[in-house]
Amino acid sequence: MVQSGDRKSRGSVGVEVFRGRLRLRLPRSLYGGKQKYLTLGLDDTPENRKLAEGKSKNIEADIAYERFDRTLDKYRPNVRAVDNVVPFERVKLGELWDRYLEGRERECSPSTMYKSFAQYTRYVEKLPTYDLRKAQEIKEWVVKNVPAESAKRFLTRLAACCRDGVKAGIIPSNPFDGMAADIKKTKSQRKTEGNDYFTKEERDLILDAFESNKYSNTYSRVNHSYYYPYLWFQFYTGCRGSEAIGLTWDCIAEGFTNIEFRQAAVQTKQGIQIKEGLKTQDKRVFPCNDRMRGFLASIKPDSAKLTDLVFPSPTGKFIDVGNFGNRVWKPVINGLGIRYRKPYCTRHTFITLCLEQGLDAKDVARLCGNSAVVIY
Repeated sequence: MVQSGDRKSRGSVGVEVFRGRLRLRLPRSLYGGKQKYLTLGLDDTPENRKLAEGKSKNIEADIAYERFDRTLDKYRPNVRAVDNVVPFERVKLGELWDRYLEGRERECSPSTMYKSFAQYTRYVEKLPTYDLRKAQEIKEWVVKNVPAESAKRFLTRLAACCRDGVKAGIIPSNPFDGMAADIKKTKSQRKTEGNDYFTKEERDLILDAFESNKYSNTYSRVNHSYYYPYLWFQFYTGCRGSEAIGLTWDCIAEGFTNIEFRQAAVQTKQGIQIKEGLKTQDKRVFPCNDRMRGFLASIKPDSAKLTDLVFPSPTGKFIDVGNFGNRVWKPVINGLGIRYRKPYCTRHTFITLCLEQGLDAKDVARLCGNSAVVIY
């Protein structure tokens, strides 16, 4: 629960109480309209309030004199000395998690923060306790209440969160260290691991089913054949789904000689938005063979503008990956009797089939935007 102090003028640094601890609310203008906070790790007492107010004034001064540290490292509590390590009973897991998220926001894309960390945060908010001395109790709750495929990953994140706390000198040790390893994967999880691609025969069956509307159903308002070009493109370029969804005609060279992947459609709190740059690089160029050139020429509308999406949804907006997966992709895969794999496995399929045809891993890596190590 958040308790705000007195509202200050726009652009100032506010002092708030969150989960019983003090934090600073930074001006949205510093981060492009996004709300950011600085967790201080201090209980809400009159003395600590004065310390928080003093720190807020220091930050306001740095903003005014254009020396503000956007990483916030300059303003974090100095608790690195061993003598200042706070015992477990003084530090709450929720506070460590907030600090962990601040660090991840500087490293991860908005879509990763939205899709992965948002779910983990919802789990954190439901935990029965934030007392780090009760880590075993937290683990038992996670195993009982979090889906099996997510429980191991969530405990891994909690361990990473506390590992950061140890490195920063905030807590003496990591109470979640090694806990994730105790969770054994289910038989179905083990069965589907390591074979994330479709065979050439499976790929062709899927594309044929999409093109012919073979498994369209009443839950889909649009015939599956509408998505055939979108799916064909992913199977034959190995691009990420977000790259295909965000592709516009100005990314494709005149004469369809090559495709320049330089942006992606990512899911954020505000909805799907275009993000400049790719997951691992600013851009990459994909050369088009005769088949790809013919395909692109066949799907480009005569009235297409350079800024138009190459693969829009039936309503002219971004394709919603979740809706596509549930209402279109899943009925086709189940109808064909093929073992279920996510749409993202079109990328794994392209990579695997290229390697099977004798392409060097370095060349495949350049086409897909990965390193040769990752390809192998």
